[in-house]
Amino acid sequence: MSEIGQTRDRGVGRAEPWIAGLLFALAAAVSFASIPVLARLAYDGGSDPLTVAFMRYLMGSLALVMMILIFRRPILLPRKAWPLTILVTLSWFVTNVSYLAAVFYLPVGLASLLLYCFPFVAALLVPLSAAGGLGGRRFAATLLALLGLGLAVATVYAQLDPQGLVFALLAAAGATVTVLVSRRLVGLHDVFSITVYVNLGGALLLAAALMLLGGFSLPYAFTGWAGLVGASAFYAVAIVVQFAAMGLSCPGRLGLVSYAEPLLTIAIAAVILGELLGPVQYLGALLLTAALVLLAWQPQADSQKHH
Repeated sequence: MSEIGQTRDRGVGRAEPWIAGLLFALAAAVSFASIPVLARLAYDGGSDPLTVAFMRYLMGSLALVMMILIFRRPILLPRKAWPLTILVTLSWFVTNVSYLAAVFYLPVGLASLLLYCFPFVAALLVPLSAAGGLGGRRFAATLLALLGLGLAVATVYAQLDPQGLVFALLAAAGATVTVLVSRRLVGLHDVFSITVYVNLGGALLLAAALMLLGGFSLPYAFTGWAGLVGASAFYAVAIVVQFAAMGLSCPGRLGLVSYAEPLLTIAIAAVILGELLGPVQYLGALLLTAALVLLAWQPQADSQKHH
């Protein structure tokens, strides 16, 4: 999931290399979509959500620190940015751990669809704290998303593990808080540097949790190791290429590409895990994706402001 990377300053995008930016954004979306599938391989090989989450945070932190050193980005946060950074760290921690726990109990594709409730919850909450109403487009997108989620879950609801549903909804709630708070962080400091602290903070929280709960659950099978290492490596790659995309294309285009992640996750889960949903679930996934595109779509006049 890639929302933290989209909280940058809207004024630094450039129009010329937008095709390269879209390719980077697509690479990031594929990488993020691969993570829950690889996490399931890790679970099947003997690992658990906390171990996978820790390795993911650790690899992401290392990649970000290396980029800080290479590109000489600012590393120290101003005092005014710390409260919101800590809040984002906690909410992103809840999102990551809950999502990976949901994948432990639910089909990967359905867990991904449930996670992507968060853009619509955020879209409903933003007008409550800002001038302007909900807007017809947001309202229509939300109704379409509810229909898609209903179709995706309704026919198999009785077969789903309640723990998985709770974790998926908790992940969506955490992502909603992350998005809303991140909007306020834009302009306070370099978002790249903030993301370093968010990942380092998450790694420290997970290290403490693992110490309290008995330590790591390392895989006992080759496929488990492949899943654990792959999920961690893809997270690091996703962060790097997403920041590259942010420097080459406008946020509106990047948002549209990132919202393909649920469909990409379903496709990758079908290829690697052999996980197939029913026709009604696929229809629900298509409707949810259409709703995400409708929600993220920017009129041409607005899009031009970002170039």
